[in-house]
Amino acid sequence: MSSIIIGTSGHIDHGKTTLLKAITGVSLDKSPEEKKRGITIDLGFTHLDLSSGKRISFIDVPGHERLVRTMIAGASGMDAVLLCISAVEGVMPQTREHIDILNLLGVTHGIIAITMTDLVDDELLELAEMDIEEAVAGTPFEDFPIVHTAAGEHPVGIDALVTLLDGIPPKETAQDSPFRLFIDRVFVQPGFGTVVTGTARGQSISQGETLLIHPTGHQTRVRNIQQHGETVPHTISGQRTALNLAGLSHTDITRGHVLLREDTAPATSIVDIAYVHLNGAPKLKSGTQVRFLVGSTEVLARLYLYETEEAEEGTRDFAQLRLANPVRVLPRDRVVIRRVSPVTTLGGGEIIDPFAPKLRQKNRQMMQQTLQMLADGNPLSALERCGSKGMSATIARLWKMDGPTFDNRFYHPNIIQQWCMDLRKTVDEHHFQHPLSLGIPLRELHSQSLHFLSPKAFEGLIQSEVQANHFAIEGARVRRFDYTIELTSDQSAKANAIIDAALSANWEGISMPTENLELVHYLLNTDAIVSIQKRLVHPKQIQRLIDSLHQFFQDHALMSPVDFKGITGLSRKHAIPWLEWLDSNGITQRTSEGRKLRTSQ
Repeated sequence: MSSIIIGTSGHIDHGKTTLLKAITGVSLDKSPEEKKRGITIDLGFTHLDLSSGKRISFIDVPGHERLVRTMIAGASGMDAVLLCISAVEGVMPQTREHIDILNLLGVTHGIIAITMTDLVDDELLELAEMDIEEAVAGTPFEDFPIVHTAAGEHPVGIDALVTLLDGIPPKETAQDSPFRLFIDRVFVQPGFGTVVTGTARGQSISQGETLLIHPTGHQTRVRNIQQHGETVPHTISGQRTALNLAGLSHTDITRGHVLLREDTAPATSIVDIAYVHLNGAPKLKSGTQVRFLVGSTEVLARLYLYETEEAEEGTRDFAQLRLANPVRVLPRDRVVIRRVSPVTTLGGGEIIDPFAPKLRQKNRQMMQQTLQMLADGNPLSALERCGSKGMSATIARLWKMDGPTFDNRFYHPNIIQQWCMDLRKTVDEHHFQHPLSLGIPLRELHSQSLHFLSPKAFEGLIQSEVQANHFAIEGARVRRFDYTIELTSDQSAKANAIIDAALSANWEGISMPTENLELVHYLLNTDAIVSIQKRLVHPKQIQRLIDSLHQFFQDHALMSPVDFKGITGLSRKHAIPWLEWLDSNGITQRTSEGRKLRTSQ
């Protein structure tokens, strides 16, 4: 069964709840106080199954000015609105504020019901229609159909209203975004425990899943999922949902809290929005403290305008909200901004960047440009705003980004390209200054060029350059892929002299020369010679010694230093470094009784 959510809205005592009763047969004034006063104080919920196969879920929101926050909580989950305006009183101040709020929340479908038409004559009814047309001019509401209704003893217009409701299309919802449920009601169900309700958003969740409660950080398990009293296996985005939660008291959770999977929609305290300042709202200076409302959540915030220093009627500007407490919001969420005191609606709009960098005067223009690109649908500008800090993979997934990640972070392609150019330049300079070096040590390259990157991110960047055939790795060094060392005839002669001297020196080796050190390091890096505690030994002599040790251990289980001196004829001064080298290279193993040949040998 397809389903849409329709909220009633309008001024207090304009017949919203009475009209819903005429449509569904259910009275939503259930609390003793509501019945006594005849007004809706809390959100009410009911539904109507139509012969077309569609289910209409109704949210009855309060119309009293002191309950606008509750109204916003309900309106945030609407597909469409049923705006109720009394034919007796016409458009009232709260009617206009509700229209403004619904417009800010992006509600673009609905019906205007003129209620109590049985209490007025044709002239007053015509005046009410003119009043409505004036109030909705310039808003999506001016295209809403208007139907005359009466819900008394002789109902009027109810069938026509239901037909119009049946024709309202459901609002498209992002079913691949992270699951969230802004809680708008909490109660205890006898025999079940704590139950919360709200409009499910994003991906579905199933019975038995563990969810995070924001902002408390508590975890809870979903014991049961219901829609309109019927148990269902999983949630559906855009549907009114009740969750029976295990492991917590109803005092642990309240309206305004958010349920979500852990690590899917990170908490944020700085949010950039496309802001609209309402006609009739008082001026708003940049930096003023305001109330920030999203879903059923309300927090205090400071609002900073990007282009202007003061918002006036009709002002459209980007604005940054720095929140007193973190929230769980996503791109394209709709928000309402209200004055702290007296509490009136100032404006609102759409979240463009929920994870915005702090706005600073020196880069205001650049940030505004990238924010405009983001608003125009270019998610890469979000990466550009992050600069060299990059963006976590969790947040990048919310922008539906793909591409290379370094240490689980995304970076703008231009930044990665610049880093690669800097790396190549540093490596080229090393080759120029040290032509006999096989490459620059990776640690040195990291500290020189990109010290701010984590070791894993730096390693990932280097590997991307290796895969692109720009770099090659030689042990702990990196060089240009096509770089080769060609010795001059003079260097070749000196190199051969060092190698021959090391070969002739047997196991004693030769001391490290004080000249031609780069040439010596080249020979060491190419394994033409080996350094054993600053004595240069030829590889053939090393292999000859290893062969001698193997022969010794054929007849002996252990070898003492005296045995080693007997094998090599070396003095203690040269024997000890050799023994340490053999141990460190895994050829021998030192024990309390003496050295033995490693089993791998």
